[in-house]
Amino acid sequence: MLPLALVIAVGAVAVAAEAAAAGEPDSVTFGEPSSRVGDIVRQSVQVGLSLESKLRRGAEVLEEENRRVERAQRRTVTATALDSGRVTAAQVVFAESHAQIVDGPKAGARDDDPVVGKTYLCWREGDELRVTLPDGKLPPLDEYAVVARAMRTLGTPSPLAAHLAGRTVRVGEKLELPSAVAQQALGFDKEMGEVVDFELELKAIDEAGGARLARFDARIEAVGAGAEQMRLFIAGRFVLDEAQCRVTSADLSGPIAMSSLRGPSSQGYQMDARGKMRLRVAAEHTDAPR
Repeated sequence: MLPLALVIAVGAVAVAAEAAAAGEPDSVTFGEPSSRVGDIVRQSVQVGLSLESKLRRGAEVLEEENRRVERAQRRTVTATALDSGRVTAAQVVFAESHAQIVDGPKAGARDDDPVVGKTYLCWREGDELRVTLPDGKLPPLDEYAVVARAMRTLGTPSPLAAHLAGRTVRVGEKLELPSAVAQQALGFDKEMGEVVDFELELKAIDEAGGARLARFDARIEAVGAGAEQMRLFIAGRFVLDEAQCRVTSADLSGPIAMSSLRGPSSQGYQMDARGKMRLRVAAEHTDAPR
């Protein structure tokens, strides 16, 4: 009879070999992003915010309000020019872009951005982002503001690729990433706060459409500054394409708290709000022939 320890060891080797044969590796090695003119990405961003707010003067509560607001945007971006392998010019078409009050005062009210159904040409010129209509004319300022916010990272280096390209990460491994990665990959800006902590833990490796996808648990902390103080903690799923080192989806949610002073300091009001935020991002890529 074989010794028990030997039987266990042989069994472990067999299980490992079986897993490898079934295509179940426990690590990913991220590649360098590779772009071509004609690459298309269909992007979807949804932000939901539920808040309970109170307006105070001293200890007196003057007003209370519960509100839930959702913002959604869907756009299709087609690469039209490259510089050193980086997309520096693109056409963007907005299929949807709006904010809607789902619950609370004025529930059902919806504000559609003026870019819906329209096409814009964008390109990076030095540090400046240029935006025109297809006929070369400048868009109205309200349209430009929406397009510029959506396309602000066009032509800029990818901090995600700079940090992860060429790196091997094993299932269970945790990563502390620079705040710039979350700022760019998830679209954080001054309105959503400044990221101060971004942590990923690789939970699994999936396959979809012939691509290997690294599924992480993510945790993000962000703060606001200035007249309005804000603190945000969100966590959830964060998925990256291994070969191209790019985000394919994210679904994060968590608590948010805000506070601001209004009016003269001697007779001012304080607005306090607490609630929950949910951020969902999806990117469907159609690459031009390589």
